[in-house]
Amino acid sequence: MNGPNSYLSIPFLLFAIVVLAVGCEESGTPAVTTDMHEDFDHTHKHAHGEGSEHEHEHQDGFEGSHTHPHSHSHRHGEPLFGGKITSIGHSHHKGGETHYHGEVMPVMDGVITFHLLTESSDGKSKSYPVEEKEIVSLINEVNGEPIRASELVFASQNDKSPSSTFVATIPDKFSESQKLLIVIPKITLGGERLNFSFTVDQNNESKENKESQTTDSEPDSTQPEKAK
Repeated sequence: MNGPNSYLSIPFLLFAIVVLAVGCEESGTPAVTTDMHEDFDHTHKHAHGEGSEHEHEHQDGFEGSHTHPHSHSHRHGEPLFGGKITSIGHSHHKGGETHYHGEVMPVMDGVITFHLLTESSDGKSKSYPVEEKEIVSLINEVNGEPIRASELVFASQNDKSPSSTFVATIPDKFSESQKLLIVIPKITLGGERLNFSFTVDQNNESKENKESQTTDSEPDSTQPEKAK
């Protein structure tokens, strides 16, 4: 992909290939389903980029600001669209910090969809529209050979105004692959440069289609028999 929106530089490729090579250690987690996401407490690490310095207290009496990776205990809100929540990161501002999540939907007709979310003051999920029209990623099979990784561009569902929904079609070379890993090495939210990854399971789509077809083909058992 050429032009100012392309991130396929050497650093981009090195970062993404490393992530793809290790298979994103969380790839063993349950695949994306339409089941309601369980609200839970957890701690996750965020490595801030340049400009993310902030002042905070130290037990040893140190005062000042510096940049460092750190962890936060944070409780996710519920999904808005029936997908699965994945953490993206957070940004700092005068009033505190804002957390960002992606809600990944089940694969439908070979299309991957995710929604950008943040949270209201009472901890409930809400959409987070952004100006970007494209988000560049790399896609590969989970635990696949890094050399097979391909660029995958997620497009905004709204060309004329900010949108929180992005979609991309799975490349033909991965159409028969069961589990896929998507790495987004760069996304800027709230002025903070972040990155995240997630997995999708194409088997979910085939199972749902089969269940739907089975349900549609089953006769109505409550219908009375015709009189002979």
